[in-house]
Amino acid sequence: LFHGRVEEGHLHVGEHALAVGGEQGSLEQALGFVRPHEFDLAPASADSTGGIPARIERVVAIGPIAQVELTQQDGTLLEVAVSRDVLHQLGLSEGDAVTLRPRKVRLFETLAA
Repeated sequence: LFHGRVEEGHLHVGEHALAVGGEQGSLEQALGFVRPHEFDLAPASADSTGGIPARIERVVAIGPIAQVELTQQDGTLLEVAVSRDVLHQLGLSEGDAVTLRPRKVRLFETLAA
């Protein structure tokens, strides 16, 4: 879950922006939900555009799918499911810095308190 605001087709989460499509309009406060299997992982680079920086804390690979536990810079824990082959091809392991890029973000408007 990502808390932020929607402007010009992006969910702004802190200093990062996730593409959500232009049809969403603008929302002062929104909650973005991404299913664990709808993330792409990439090794961290200077260009984290369209993604959220995180660090791999733990990898549990059983069968063809790897469950990856990550922490964002603010300490928030996330779980991502990727194929074991993709994880191996990218050469990622515990302790590595990565960029999470969601393929699909579902938005829900939240009300001001």
